[in-house]
Amino acid sequence: MLLHAGDNYQDFLWLKNASDIPGHGVCGNCDYDVSDCKNELIFEYQNVKFLLCHGHQYNVKFTLNNLYYRAQELDVNVAVFGHTHMAAIEQETGITLFNPGSLYQPRGNDIYSYGIIHVDNGKINCELKEVDPAVYYAISGLFAKMFF
Repeated sequence: MLLHAGDNYQDFLWLKNASDIPGHGVCGNCDYDVSDCKNELIFEYQNVKFLLCHGHQYNVKFTLNNLYYRAQELDVNVAVFGHTHMAAIEQETGITLFNPGSLYQPRGNDIYSYGIIHVDNGKINCELKEVDPAVYYAISGLFAKMFF
Protein backbone atom coordinates (compact mmCIF):
# COMPACT_ATOMS: atom_id res chain seq x y z
CA MET A 1 0.00 0.00 0.00
CA LEU A 2 1.22 3.50 -0.86
CA LEU A 3 0.98 6.28 1.69
CA HIS A 4 1.54 9.88 0.63
CA ALA A 5 1.92 12.48 3.38
CA GLY A 6 1.29 15.54 1.24
CA ASP A 7 2.74 17.96 -1.27
CA ASN A 8 2.62 16.99 -4.92
CA TYR A 9 -0.64 15.09 -4.45
CA GLN A 10 -1.04 14.86 -8.24
CA ASP A 11 2.16 12.77 -8.39
CA PHE A 12 0.67 10.39 -5.82
CA LEU A 13 -2.49 10.00 -7.91
CA TRP A 14 -0.46 9.37 -11.05
CA LEU A 15 1.73 6.75 -9.34
CA LYS A 16 -1.25 5.04 -7.72
CA ASN A 17 -3.11 4.84 -11.05
CA ALA A 18 -0.07 3.82 -13.11
CA SER A 19 0.90 1.04 -10.71
CA ASP A 20 -2.52 -0.24 -9.58
CA ILE A 21 -1.16 -0.25 -6.03
CA PRO A 22 -3.82 0.75 -3.50
CA GLY A 23 -3.02 3.67 -1.28
CA HIS A 24 -4.00 6.72 0.72
CA GLY A 25 -2.82 10.28 0.24
CA VAL A 26 -3.39 13.72 1.70
CA CYS A 27 -2.73 17.26 0.56
CA GLY A 28 0.13 19.29 1.87
CA ASN A 29 0.58 23.02 2.24
CA CYS A 30 1.92 23.25 -1.36
CA ASP A 31 -1.05 21.51 -3.00
CA TYR A 32 -2.88 24.69 -4.00
CA ASP A 33 -4.45 23.38 -7.20
CA VAL A 34 -6.09 20.24 -5.81
CA SER A 35 -9.73 20.28 -4.77
CA ASP A 36 -10.52 16.62 -4.20
CA CYS A 37 -8.05 15.76 -1.47
CA LYS A 38 -8.24 15.84 2.31
CA ASN A 39 -5.89 17.32 4.89
CA GLU A 40 -5.98 14.19 7.01
CA LEU A 41 -7.25 10.63 6.78
CA ILE A 42 -7.92 8.00 9.40
CA PHE A 43 -7.91 4.38 8.25
CA GLU A 44 -7.29 0.88 9.56
CA TYR A 45 -4.96 -1.75 8.18
CA GLN A 46 -4.71 -5.19 9.80
CA ASN A 47 -6.27 -3.94 13.04
CA VAL A 48 -3.87 -1.00 13.29
CA LYS A 49 -5.39 2.47 13.20
CA PHE A 50 -3.51 5.16 11.23
CA LEU A 51 -3.65 8.94 11.00
CA LEU A 52 -2.19 10.25 7.74
CA CYS A 53 -1.54 13.99 7.45
CA HIS A 54 1.00 16.41 6.05
CA GLY A 55 1.67 17.91 9.46
CA HIS A 56 1.69 21.63 8.75
CA GLN A 57 -1.67 21.98 10.47
CA TYR A 58 -0.03 20.63 13.65
CA ASN A 59 3.15 22.77 13.45
CA VAL A 60 5.41 19.70 13.22
CA LYS A 61 8.40 21.85 12.24
CA PHE A 62 8.44 23.15 15.81
CA THR A 63 6.95 20.39 17.95
CA LEU A 64 5.40 16.94 17.62
CA ASN A 65 3.17 17.51 20.66
CA ASN A 66 0.16 18.76 18.68
CA LEU A 67 0.34 15.77 16.33
CA TYR A 68 0.73 13.42 19.28
CA TYR A 69 -2.35 14.91 21.00
CA ARG A 70 -4.36 14.62 17.76
CA ALA A 71 -3.30 10.97 17.42
CA GLN A 72 -4.26 10.38 21.05
CA GLU A 73 -7.63 12.10 20.53
CA LEU A 74 -8.35 9.84 17.51
CA ASP A 75 -7.07 6.74 19.34
CA VAL A 76 -4.67 5.82 16.53
CA ASN A 77 -1.61 3.61 16.74
CA VAL A 78 0.46 5.35 14.05
CA ALA A 79 0.55 8.96 12.82
CA VAL A 80 2.30 9.31 9.45
CA PHE A 81 3.30 12.85 8.55
CA GLY A 82 5.58 14.88 6.31
CA HIS A 83 6.14 18.66 6.00
CA THR A 84 9.59 18.79 7.63
CA HIS A 85 11.27 16.66 4.93
CA MET A 86 13.25 15.13 7.81
CA ALA A 87 13.02 11.42 8.61
CA ALA A 88 11.84 10.56 12.11
CA ILE A 89 10.45 7.70 14.14
CA GLU A 90 9.19 8.63 17.60
CA GLN A 91 7.41 6.37 20.09
CA GLU A 92 5.24 7.88 22.80
CA THR A 93 2.94 5.84 25.07
CA GLY A 94 1.62 3.45 22.44
CA ILE A 95 1.64 5.89 19.53
CA THR A 96 4.23 5.87 16.76
CA LEU A 97 4.92 9.17 14.99
CA PHE A 98 6.50 8.41 11.63
CA ASN A 99 7.95 10.76 9.03
CA PRO A 100 9.54 8.88 6.11
CA GLY A 101 11.62 11.91 5.14
CA SER A 102 11.99 12.96 1.53
CA LEU A 103 13.34 11.44 -1.66
CA TYR A 104 13.12 14.74 -3.49
CA GLN A 105 14.17 17.46 -1.08
CA PRO A 106 15.53 16.39 2.31
CA ARG A 107 16.21 19.24 4.70
CA GLY A 108 18.55 19.89 7.59
CA ASN A 109 21.38 17.75 6.17
CA ASP A 110 18.98 14.85 6.32
CA ILE A 111 19.19 11.69 4.23
CA TYR A 112 17.27 10.99 1.02
CA SER A 113 14.78 8.49 2.35
CA TYR A 114 11.45 6.74 2.23
CA GLY A 115 9.72 4.64 4.82
CA ILE A 116 8.27 1.18 5.18
CA ILE A 117 5.71 0.24 7.80
CA HIS A 118 5.42 -3.45 8.62
CA VAL A 119 2.24 -4.59 10.36
CA ASP A 120 2.11 -8.14 11.70
CA ASN A 121 -0.63 -9.28 14.07
CA GLY A 122 -1.10 -5.75 15.37
CA LYS A 123 2.61 -5.18 15.89
CA ILE A 124 4.09 -2.18 14.11
CA ASN A 125 7.64 -1.81 12.85
CA CYS A 126 8.57 1.40 11.02
CA GLU A 127 11.83 1.60 9.16
CA LEU A 128 13.61 4.22 7.13
CA LYS A 129 15.34 3.35 3.88
CA GLU A 130 18.17 5.62 2.76
CA VAL A 131 18.68 6.25 -0.95
CA ASP A 132 21.95 7.47 -2.46
CA PRO A 133 21.20 10.91 -4.00
CA ALA A 134 23.06 9.99 -7.20
CA VAL A 135 20.87 6.92 -7.63
CA TYR A 136 17.74 8.98 -6.95
CA TYR A 137 18.64 11.58 -9.59
CA ALA A 138 19.57 8.91 -12.14
CA ILE A 139 16.29 7.06 -11.61
CA SER A 140 14.17 10.23 -11.62
CA GLY A 141 15.80 11.37 -14.89
CA LEU A 142 15.14 7.99 -16.49
CA PHE A 143 11.59 8.00 -15.13
CA ALA A 144 10.93 11.46 -16.59
CA LYS A 145 12.17 10.36 -20.02
CA MET A 146 10.02 7.21 -19.94
CA PHE A 147 6.73 8.73 -18.85
CA PHE A 148 6.70 12.45 -19.70
